[in-house]
Parts: sequence; structure tokens; C-alpha cells
Amino acid sequence: MTHLRSALLASAALTTCLLGAEPATASPDFSQVPGTVVSYEPSPNPLRHLFDQVFKRGSFISSPTLAVLPNGHYVAGHDLFRNGGKESPEGRGTTKVFRSTDRGRTWQQVAKLSQASWSTLFWHRGALYLFGKTKAGSDIVIRRSRDEGRTWTTPRDASRGQLGPSGGTTPNTPVIHGGRLWIATGVRVWSAPVGADLLQASSWTRSGRPPTDKSYLNGRFTFWSEGQVVAAPAQGVFVLPKIWDRPFTALLGFGRPNRRPSFDPAQDFVRLPGAEKKFGVRYDPVSNRFWALTNPVLKRHERDANVPWSVWRFWRKAVTPGLVRNAAAIYSSRDLRSWRFEQVFLYSRDVKHTGFQYLNFSIEGNDLLVVSRTAFKVGRHEPPRAHDSNLLTFHRVRDFRSRPADPYPRGSGLNASNGAP
Repeated sequence: MTHLRSALLASAALTTCLLGAEPATASPDFSQVPGTVVSYEPSPNPLRHLFDQVFKRGSFISSPTLAVLPNGHYVAGHDLFRNGGKESPEGRGTTKVFRSTDRGRTWQQVAKLSQASWSTLFWHRGALYLFGKTKAGSDIVIRRSRDEGRTWTTPRDASRGQLGPSGGTTPNTPVIHGGRLWIATGVRVWSAPVGADLLQASSWTRSGRPPTDKSYLNGRFTFWSEGQVVAAPAQGVFVLPKIWDRPFTALLGFGRPNRRPSFDPAQDFVRLPGAEKKFGVRYDPVSNRFWALTNPVLKRHERDANVPWSVWRFWRKAVTPGLVRNAAAIYSSRDLRSWRFEQVFLYSRDVKHTGFQYLNFSIEGNDLLVVSRTAFKVGRHEPPRAHDSNLLTFHRVRDFRSRPADPYPRGSGLNASNGAP
């Protein structure tokens, strides 16, 4: 019996080693992680990752979203996705909500919602809202909280938060323009009068989709998705989508809430480094400029962005520009057409395993408040790839309107010859 017990203990220890479980008493060391850690999901070791891929287990952090409340509190959230980019392990979507009462220095989880994915947090007329989907292929739903995210309404029907069908959506901060609230879902918008009951489906109007053609961008068009809504008094309402693997966005103009956007493929594609990944955009009335947070492929890493799959490295996926997310940069524009590089505020030399991505931000005084879906080594194991985020992190970029004399992180080795394009 003693020998059998010893064999079982040895087998359990070997399984734990192979599958990469962290010791139950281990406390993660976040001292090297840039910014403030809001949420953490441990990364598996490579063997565990292969096991999870086969059996569709394991989860990673996605869809960062941030709302700044009138009393100065911050509320952030994220959902979870499964290996291979699928949904969370529950299969129905899980969103975690966090609150900070000390301007982002510390965070506490205040809610965990099921059937909530790809959602946007925003404050509107005395309440906090969460706009998104329940799972892939589901209708758009909206929830409301009156206690800073601790408790939420449940979408049940068209009068209580079930809004209707739509394509894909990702977090993007709504805008107010022309007496309406506008929010993007993919490459279309939903909008409602500012004084309407946002839980009523009848309050909302859904736009049409723009036509697409593979001949766009001289035949180099891939697909567009994950658009960010933006508005300014002079320009009106636009959605700027990512264009996968191409450093361009498109200006989709929405003059009427129930129509297709205006779009001229000959002149409405705009070069924006990093726009081949999801990015954030906001209009700032103080500077009268639009500000974008993107993941450009730096000159130093252009070769890293074009690594094909090979039978000799079959365990690694091909790397394209859309998967290079090791630098977070700020760009600005007065007209949405010409973008100026301002600075790189987050950077790692590790292209394979580090990513600061899906950047969502707010403006507070002279600072940018940023939440990032971050892949960064914590504990024993690196994230399987930069796409597979194990952290939600919070960052404050101070005096963002003043371009620093050295627009690169200290000690990065970046300069004008190898930095942002």
C-alpha cells in the first residue's frame, strides 16, 4: 500500500509538472509588469497549452474596457476567450468588472457576469452601462448598473435590454453627436436619442453595412472589423475599422442613423500605422485633435512581422503584421486623414510573447487613462504568443498633448531610425 501511495503521489507530481500548474500558495510577482495589474489569468506551460488546445480548455483575457465616473472613480472590465480565439470556457461568455476609487492605483473586482462578451462600459445620464453580446452569433444586449458596477440588470426581452441582431462588436467608447448616443458594432453603428431609455430596444436604430470589394487598396484589401466610433463638431460621426494585416483604416461616415455609411474607396482609406490590429480613437476638444492608440510594427521588427509557417517549426503559427503587438504608440490628427506620430509609451523587444493590445482609453485632464489586454511573462511561463493575454493592465500617460523630446521609453534602444514608422 505504501508503494502504491508513493507511486500515485509521484504520478500526480509529474502531471502537475507537465501541465504546468502553479503551486497553490504561490503569489504572482507583478513587479516587472508595466502599469498596474487589474486582472490576471495564469499562462499555461507549452505542454499544458497543447493539451488545452486539443480539449478546448484554458482561457485568456480580452476586450478591455474603461469608464470614468463623475465622482472620479474608474470602472474597468474584460471578458475571457478560449484557446484558438474562441469564447470563454463556459461557452456563454464571462465578463469581470473592477473598480478603482484611488485613480487607478488599486483595483477590486466588484462583479462577474455570465453571458456577457465583447462589451463596452460607459457612463450615461446617471448610470453605468454594459453594451455587448452574450456569445458568438447572439443579439446585442445592454445592462445597467446604479451602484458603480456591483449589480446589473438582466437582459430578458425587448423592454429590458435585449436589443436585436448584429455582427461582431468589440469595446469602443460611445460618442454624443446631434442629440444621439452612437456606438460601433463592427463596421456599423447603433444609436439612440440621448434622453431615451437605453434598455428599450425601440430606442435604438441600427445602421446599414458598407459594401466591400477585394479590389480595394489596389487588390490588397483583406477584411475590416472591430471599428471604433468617433465624432467631432466639424467632421460628424465616423467609424474607423481595423483592416487586417494592412496599416490602414477607413473613414466610414454616418450622417443618418439608419443608412449605410458614406465611403469612397478612392479617397477614404487612410494610412495609420498599427491599424491592422484593433485600436482606440477619441476626439479631444482641448487640442481640437483626434488621438489614436495603436500597435505599429516598428522598423526594428519588420522582419519579425513576416514569418511564414514552416514544417520545421510546425509548433509555431505564422506571424503577420496583425500579430505584432509589442509596441503601443500614440498618433494624432486634425482631420482623421493625416496622422502624426507622437510617442511610443509601451514597448518590449519580445515580439513572440509580449503584447499591449486592444487599447481602450479615456481623457482625464492632461492625462490619458489606458487599459490594455496585456501578454507578459508572470511566474513560470510566458504567454503562448503575444495574442494570448494573461493580464488586464492600467496605464496613465501624463501630459499626452505635449510630444516628449524623446518619444520612446527610456532604455528601449528605440530612435528615429528603428522606431515607429
